[in-house]
Amino acid sequence: MITIQEIPVEHIDDFWNIQFQYLVDDGMITDEGEKAYFQSPEYRDVLKEHMLRPQDKLHMVYFVRDGQRIGAAQYCTYQSEDGKCFILDFWVFPEFRGNGTGHDCFQALLAYTKKDGAVYYSLNYAKEDSRRFWLSLGFADSGADEYGSPLMQRGNAGRLEERDMIKTKRLTIAPFEMKYLREYFDGFDGEITKYQWPDPFASVDSARDLLQGFLDEMARGEGMVFSILSHDGRFLGSVEVHGLSEACPELGVWIIRSEQNRGYAYEALRAVLDYTRAEYDKRSFFYEADERNEASIKLLHKLKDAYEIVEQGSEECTTDSGKELKLRGYILKTR
Repeated sequence: MITIQEIPVEHIDDFWNIQFQYLVDDGMITDEGEKAYFQSPEYRDVLKEHMLRPQDKLHMVYFVRDGQRIGAAQYCTYQSEDGKCFILDFWVFPEFRGNGTGHDCFQALLAYTKKDGAVYYSLNYAKEDSRRFWLSLGFADSGADEYGSPLMQRGNAGRLEERDMIKTKRLTIAPFEMKYLREYFDGFDGEITKYQWPDPFASVDSARDLLQGFLDEMARGEGMVFSILSHDGRFLGSVEVHGLSEACPELGVWIIRSEQNRGYAYEALRAVLDYTRAEYDKRSFFYEADERNEASIKLLHKLKDAYEIVEQGSEECTTDSGKELKLRGYILKTR
């Protein structure tokens, strides 16, 4: 298991020495001017000030496994803005490289920074092998910064453009943002999950972890998770599409209890189905419901005008929490 060890500001001299050696050995800096800059008070004092500021602090950390420091990173999470976590440095010490250690270190950093409010991730890279490494972790090219250095990003920035939203007569269906985390957590209660495999979240942090996973899927083009909103911005529920890389993606939708029986689930699901057909050319979808969940079955049959509903086999199962379910799958085929 890899853990994170914070480096206090009074102990950063050792970090500077390790960082400089890494920059030189990995060919990140080559000429004498660059070497002088990275060792200068001009560079180091600014970063030290950022470590001491009250908000949006710079963090320097070691990756630790079995009591040994195996790598290091610098990052800053902009909590006062949109939750961007900018990674300044990330490296595994040479003697510990290989066998997926870099991926394991990043997963440890991911979990650690989420607790500090990170919503999405951004970084610069200088070498093509670095770019390939970050691509393997779900990052995508994202233009260049003001200095012309290439940028990569993982996750959503949380600032939605009008083109990202689906508008219906009564609803705005928009890619999920963490500002709705509490509403999602509160709404996804025992009544909503009565006939579902998942249970209500044990904590807000567990909800955040799940939703961040959905957002990471979305950044990789593998799925979509939308908030269902009223036009004045009230959170009403969620609609999801998983498995976009497959021929038959899976659907999910739920509405908070206080807003049920108003047709919102059908309106949102139909709009997202239309969007997915148009944008991804998907012609079949998978939908699963407990046979006793009358509302879900009724919702499914409302789609019969546009989709052939092909009933699949059923399965009786018991969840880890002891819920007994009678799940049946359905394939929705475009007419």
